[in-house]
Amino acid sequence: METSIPSLLLVLWLKSLLNWLVVAVQRHYVIRSFSGFFCISLALIDSLLSFVLTAIFYLEDFNISGWRFTRYYICLLAQITCFIYAMLHWPVFLLVGLDNFWTLSSSSMHTFWKQKMTYIAGVCLLWILAALYVFWEPGVVPSLGDDEKHQCELFSSPQTSQASYAHVPQHMGLVSRSDDNLAAAAD
Repeated sequence: METSIPSLLLVLWLKSLLNWLVVAVQRHYVIRSFSGFFCISLALIDSLLSFVLTAIFYLEDFNISGWRFTRYYICLLAQITCFIYAMLHWPVFLLVGLDNFWTLSSSSMHTFWKQKMTYIAGVCLLWILAALYVFWEPGVVPSLGDDEKHQCELFSSPQTSQASYAHVPQHMGLVSRSDDNLAAAAD
C-alpha cells in the first residue's frame, strides 16, 4: 500500500496521541497488568518514532556521526516498525491472557514492585526479541518507495484483524477483565 510521507507522519502523530490518551485515562489500571505496561511502551515507542521520522522529514538530508539520513530512511524505519509490530500481535495476546489468568487466580489486589519489574523486563524482552526476529528473518525485505513522489510502501499483516477479532468478546463484556474484578473486589 503506497502512502504519502506527510499522511504517514500525521497518522503516526495521531496514533501516538491516542496511545497517550489511553494511558492518561486508564492511568490507575495501566500499572496493574502486563497489558498496561505494554501500552505504555507502545506509546513511548510510537512517540519516539514520530519524533525521529518528523525530524528526518523536515531536515531532509543530514549527517549524524557519519550516518547520512535522507527521506528514504522514513520509509525504511516505518517498514521495519510495521514488521516488528506485526510480530508482536500473538505473543502480546498470549502474555496478556496468561497475566489475566494468573491475576484472577491470585487473591492479592496490589501489584508489588517485583511483579512490576517482571512486567517491565517482559515488555523489554518482547520488543527486543521481535526486533531481532525481524532483522534475522531472511524473508523480511523492506521496499523503499519513490522519493520523487514522497511515497512509502507499507504492509499490514493478517494478524491485525485476527487479534482484533480475538479481543471483541472482552470489549463486549462477554469475558471479564482482571482489572474490573480487582476493582470490584476493592469495593
